[in-house]
Amino acid sequence: MPNPEVRYWSNSGRGARPTELVIDPDGVGTVTVRTNRDTPGKGAVGLFRTRLDARQAGDLVASLRSPEFAAIPKPPPIRPGGTMRRLSIKEERGEEVARLAVFGVPPPPAFKAIEKQALDLVAAVRKHPVRAMAIELGPAPDQVDRGKEAELKITLKSTGIEAIPLPHPSRWDNEGVRLALSGSRSDIPPDRFAPHHRRTETLSADHLAGDQAAALPRPVIPLKSVQPLELVFRIALDWPPGDYNLSVVLGCALVLEERGAEVGCELYSSPVPSRIVGKRKRDDEPRPTKEDDEEEP
Repeated sequence: MPNPEVRYWSNSGRGARPTELVIDPDGVGTVTVRTNRDTPGKGAVGLFRTRLDARQAGDLVASLRSPEFAAIPKPPPIRPGGTMRRLSIKEERGEEVARLAVFGVPPPPAFKAIEKQALDLVAAVRKHPVRAMAIELGPAPDQVDRGKEAELKITLKSTGIEAIPLPHPSRWDNEGVRLALSGSRSDIPPDRFAPHHRRTETLSADHLAGDQAAALPRPVIPLKSVQPLELVFRIALDWPPGDYNLSVVLGCALVLEERGAEVGCELYSSPVPSRIVGKRKRDDEPRPTKEDDEEEP
């Protein structure tokens, strides 16, 4: 029997940027990872590809051809923008057979077991990056005076065998690249954490220290595995005093395939602890609204 095409698709990353596994009839596995939001700092985003041996792909194919997979019931209707996982198999000259699982609804045991096989293959293929990028924040200052400049080093790494074209920082606004520094209060108990306990600052070419921008290639920086890109930014942090976990997120469009379309990706660093010291201000804490007062017992 000819080999089928197999797909696994998941947008469990709390957004519209999915992870996808495709195994073609020749046994080549391709994984596209568009976000590492659920596992910041772990792994790269991008394109991964390798030829799977017959046993690796064969076990998953056998499960997708089984009566148990065909008997999986359809899930409830999925809301627009909802999160889900999808497994499918398409035989040569045949129709695609697909089954879904919706997050928040326990999947049938058959789906869960087959999904485990698919995720094992995702992990295997991700060991073979083609065009992939990782990000790292650090070192960062242990302590920052409120309103004073903090110096941050951010390293972008190509982990694949092919270089990644990255726009020069002066072109980030025009090219849809956004690099942001996020600070989340680590000294606030979870039951008291509120939106104002998280602060965000955009990092741009204006924040680059020294003459880095002038020294970088224009208009595109070829990010290669043998030469990570280290950028040093200086930015004043007028944040309320306290302990923070600092992290950076890079949002950009990457061309993962030759002559392919751009794919939106977001890359999160591991958090780094830092402390803001200085005087508190009256507007550090949002004032209660009239509605808030009325809800008090």
